[in-house]
Amino acid sequence: MWNFIHYTINIYRESHPEWLFVRHEDLSLDPINQFQMIFENFGLNFTQKVKEKILKSSSAHNPVEQQAGKEYIRNSKENIYNWKKRLSQPEINRIKQKISDIAELFYNDREW
Repeated sequence: MWNFIHYTINIYRESHPEWLFVRHEDLSLDPINQFQMIFENFGLNFTQKVKEKILKSSSAHNPVEQQAGKEYIRNSKENIYNWKKRLSQPEINRIKQKISDIAELFYNDREW
């Protein structure tokens, strides 16, 4: 399923260079700058209120794991690595091997 979705995303990226594509990981690692870029791309005002909301929902003081009733409040920088804690190295290696042809269009080896 991941291969199918990302294969399709890549087709759209190649055929629509005017579209904006942003990886979840990039948003999570640098939410303020990434959201500011998105807002600017669409001609929207990136206000202090918007910045505060992003910080409130993505800052390091938030939990890493999802909590009931707070699904959109996380430590975004740590959240993107949860899968590495949940999977064993053999599982990660098997997944990487099965999706590598498509994954290399989106991720480099360091991100594994």
